[in-house]
Amino acid sequence: VRLGISRITKLMILISGLSLFQLLVSIVFAYINNEDQAFFYHDFQSFICIAGLYIMSNFVLIFIQMALELYLTEQESLLLINVYVFFSVPLGGALLSVQKLTWILYFLIPNFGMYVRVDLPESVGLSPVIAYMVLTVIIIILSVLSFIRLKKMDLN
Repeated sequence: VRLGISRITKLMILISGLSLFQLLVSIVFAYINNEDQAFFYHDFQSFICIAGLYIMSNFVLIFIQMALELYLTEQESLLLINVYVFFSVPLGGALLSVQKLTWILYFLIPNFGMYVRVDLPESVGLSPVIAYMVLTVIIIILSVLSFIRLKKMDLN
């Protein structure tokens, strides 16, 4: 179990670093293209909020895949998470365009990392505060389920 927690911590640091690098590259390309509509031009606090959501949503998606791998094969878990991401992005866009059942967006994690879907007014889009709470609850649930599964695997 300690080994699993150690690896998850290292993975979280790696995902954070890669996500920050990706954000940095996006900022550089926005400066090169002189895009005045880039979100980081307007509000630094908004940038920090969105960057945090992006990093945390990436971590949660990978953590979901890791937890699935404790119960399913690697191929099945990879397929499930890819299908989930593939369908959640267009579904999120459809829900935002019709403005019905928008609460479902909180179960479509890939939408949390999209600035346009989070920066809308809360009555229209996602609330960053609720998104952070949802991601935290998912991490806690996945941690408990993974811990239970790892304990059972150690006993067998």
